[in-house]
Amino acid sequence: MPSLDGLEVCAALKADPGTAQVPIVMLSASAMEEDVAQGLAHGADGYLTKPFEIDELDALLRHLIESSAP
Repeated sequence: MPSLDGLEVCAALKADPGTAQVPIVMLSASAMEEDVAQGLAHGADGYLTKPFEIDELDALLRHLIESSAP
């Protein structure tokens, strides 16, 4: 979406009833506290900074998927 940034896309997905329950993990080069807080405030379910460990991403995704299962 060329006209939206990641925060706006996240907020739009969380506001849409059809996608609101889809877990969203933000991956960013920025580890600044305010960036993490903004990501979570816009609806992200997780936030990892680059470079990230694949095991950390795997564990987070597994947790989010298991948590959202009916």
